[in-house]
Amino acid sequence: KATEHGDYTYAYDQLDQLNQANNPDPLPDEAYTYDPVGNRKTDSQVPGEWTYNQADQLISYGKYKQAFDADGNLV
Repeated sequence: KATEHGDYTYAYDQLDQLNQANNPDPLPDEAYTYDPVGNRKTDSQVPGEWTYNQADQLISYGKYKQAFDADGNLV
């Protein structure tokens, strides 16, 4: 995508999941990986692994944590 800040380009895997974002300078490029069910597992700009609960809800990524109540609401 061309913008006034420069060109952004994106690459996707065979499941149409974003796996590469090339950003204009000075922004860093980004890369992502996924587990077999499609949950993001890594982000090159967020150190650490992404983890999910049994309902496939994201509960932590890098230094960040979040929780869900019994109804599946983010708390």
